[in-house]
Amino acid sequence: MMPDSLLYLTAQHLIADPGGARTVFELDEAGLQRFSDYLGKREKIPLRLLVDVVNEEFRVESIPPVRGRDRKPLIERRKKRLFSTTPYRHVTSQGREKSGRRDEHLLICALTKPALLEPWLERIALHRIPLAGIYSVPLLSQQLFRALKTEAEHGLLVTLQQE
Repeated sequence: MMPDSLLYLTAQHLIADPGGARTVFELDEAGLQRFSDYLGKREKIPLRLLVDVVNEEFRVESIPPVRGRDRKPLIERRKKRLFSTTPYRHVTSQGREKSGRRDEHLLICALTKPALLEPWLERIALHRIPLAGIYSVPLLSQQLFRALKTEAEHGLLVTLQQE
């Protein structure tokens, strides 16, 4: 199995291999051309895109206790209603109410400015490099804290984001 490569996207630039020999591509035509050249020279190893931008929105929604084949269309309609201008949406269940109707609480999030990703994704597709996933820094932070195995009950993750 080949290892995946990591790309880290901010509102200003994209960094390839941020933990290693990092290469920085600015968000302009020259940076996009350099990124295209970079992709043309690399192996077809799957890429993972880590996105750290301010253009991410989170909503908590409740839905009735629906199961089976009715649940998925209900959630899809809710995602599209909340974030109709982007295909980059994600839902995480946060459990059910303990009493009453037992509604389910969902965390629905979206990258609200898809234009930030599209120039990079177009070049990845053009070079036929597999994309293993697009990941949100805020959503990954919970797993990061678990991996740190800290004794603290609460933690604070600080990232620098500029628009």
